[in-house]
Amino acid sequence: MKKKDKITEKRKSTLFNKMKKALLLILIQNKYIPGVKGWELKKHIGSKYPYILKLLDKELEDYGLKLKIVFDENIKDVNNPSLSDYDRAHIYIISSEPVYYNLKGQFNIEELGCLAACIIFLISKSNNANLQELIDYLSSKIPKIKVKGFVEKFKRKGYLKIQNNIVSLGWRTKAEIDLDSLIKLLAIYVSK
Repeated sequence: MKKKDKITEKRKSTLFNKMKKALLLILIQNKYIPGVKGWELKKHIGSKYPYILKLLDKELEDYGLKLKIVFDENIKDVNNPSLSDYDRAHIYIISSEPVYYNLKGQFNIEELGCLAACIIFLISKSNNANLQELIDYLSSKIPKIKVKGFVEKFKRKGYLKIQNNIVSLGWRTKAEIDLDSLIKLLAIYVSK
């Protein structure tokens, strides 16, 4: 084998090992949150991890999966994220196609309806609402005693983000729900 071929083979092996390590890090769930933060990948596979993620994403296509990278809201250039944007991003694997499955164990029907109401309410408020305002809105739909527990559960699972009593959509909502399609469906439904 020529020296050039050995070098090429070694590079492929290194890339494959880094992709494998990234996949394992993404699949291992810590506490309630699936996926991994960019800085964790940087720590374990190096600063070229965005390139490794692109390669991994291409490999996952064959299995009907794709990498979902949810960037921080403060990203400067959505079309050309910087390495620091990747470091703050949340990365995990989702299905390429919508998955319709039983949510039993994840949410009951009342919680699912409440989550949908939260998302629609926040969209109508440009993704920025006072916590008490959201609680008052939800209390008009379901018993008030359940509202705070539901909101806390949605926050814990990453569907809502609450900081200084201001509520916005969480990373998981942005990753799992096609918000553009939801807004179009709402526009069609409301206009009828």
